[in-house]
Amino acid sequence: MTARTLRRLKGCLLACTALLLAAEARAQEPGDLRCPYSRRMSCTPEGCEPTQIEGSYLMVPPLQTLRDAGTLGTTIRIHRCDGGGCIPVEVTHSTAEGFLTLTSRNGAYLFKIYGDRDLPEVELRTGAFTEVVTSMLMTFVSYGRCAIPESKLLLHE
Repeated sequence: MTARTLRRLKGCLLACTALLLAAEARAQEPGDLRCPYSRRMSCTPEGCEPTQIEGSYLMVPPLQTLRDAGTLGTTIRIHRCDGGGCIPVEVTHSTAEGFLTLTSRNGAYLFKIYGDRDLPEVELRTGAFTEVVTSMLMTFVSYGRCAIPESKLLLHE
């Protein structure tokens, strides 16, 4: 890792620490999906490296709530959580073929989740998600899976 990359990571770490100190406490609401990360990487123009995920997760409203918000054109919140608390992210969403895509208005955040039945032939699992967060020219890419009860799947209607 170059000295330049280390300086960027240190700056980002300081910014992330400030955000964590300002994090709000949040209890899980009934029906919310707790979505643990399985893999996370931080990327710079020099390349990508794995980052810590221990104790980190997303708290996402039920899929139907997300779908309804898209129909009504309202903004909703998901929460990025770790041992220090949760940080809310305001997002809007779109739906396409079993996927919900949530984005922040400023374009710095994207969360995409598959809310339909498993499709093993294409290695697509119910609740699988990816999350992309950008800060200046750094990008944080995460993967994980939410436990979605069968009765709460989106299912093509």
